[in-house]
Amino acid sequence: TPTSKVDANEQSKNIAYEQLDEEYAGLAMGMLFGEKNALDEDVYKVFSSTGITHLLAVSGLHVGFLVALLLFLCKIFKAKNWLKFLIVSAVLLLYMYLCGFTISVIRASIMAICMLLATCFKQRYDSLNALSVAFIIIATIFPFSITTVGFKLSFVAVLSIILLARPISDLFSKFMYNKLARVIGCLLSVQLGTTCILITSFSHITLTAVVANFISIPLASLAYMILVVTMIIAIICPPIAINVYLFEFVMQGVVKFNYLISAYGYLELARWKGYVLTAVTVPAMCFSSYYLFVNKKVKYVVIPVIILACFIVLIC
Repeated sequence: TPTSKVDANEQSKNIAYEQLDEEYAGLAMGMLFGEKNALDEDVYKVFSSTGITHLLAVSGLHVGFLVALLLFLCKIFKAKNWLKFLIVSAVLLLYMYLCGFTISVIRASIMAICMLLATCFKQRYDSLNALSVAFIIIATIFPFSITTVGFKLSFVAVLSIILLARPISDLFSKFMYNKLARVIGCLLSVQLGTTCILITSFSHITLTAVVANFISIPLASLAYMILVVTMIIAIICPPIAINVYLFEFVMQGVVKFNYLISAYGYLELARWKGYVLTAVTVPAMCFSSYYLFVNKKVKYVVIPVIILACFIVLIC
């Protein structure tokens, strides 16, 4: 009910502002429920300049953190697949409601539910199909949302990972550890895909986005899981609400690191470059992906050419 939504938000807000510094209490509410009013202006500017503002509002990344936490708990209690599906789906529906049904949360929740359904029916999960299902549902229910920047960034970021992350990580794995190569592949693919949207919508890109996300996302994921668990405990048992401070401790590292690299900030670019980049990267992403059956050696030539072409467009 609306009243329960208000109660949940108010309880969390009271605990956050009682136990945390105001700056980090605002961060906590932004990461939990997407409330931007309480965000510290200086922190928001710093995170914006380093390209990690998605950490300050509820996004698909936060849904991923939440699903990972729930699946971990289900694994501890040895829950069966159908029970996992029911528990995670119910929590995600509640979370979507609490966050005001933002597009990125809906998209990530639908994809997570598709993954769980595939597990229940012992079928292979296909992320591109799941993304398509999310697109159809959201476009049907909220047709005007497809013109918003948030919609474009959310879907393009995931599509970029699906199409480009694997070939890029395979390329980097030739001279570094596979796990590190996979992380770099994800970050670079998102950067390539969303750069077009950022330039055409805001006429800028963030130079430090890959490095900032590489360091900040693991720490923020840990902080978010700590926040969710400790907030639930604090609501149930207020005397031990002091544990919420662990969230602030971890996020202090994220904030300080981004203050350190924020001097490199934005790179202002003409919008026409965004349109040229889009014309180059979209066909190239499809060609380079494993969804198109082309010889790997050809793709290993194409990927560097894509990066070089994008770099030339940016410096022109």
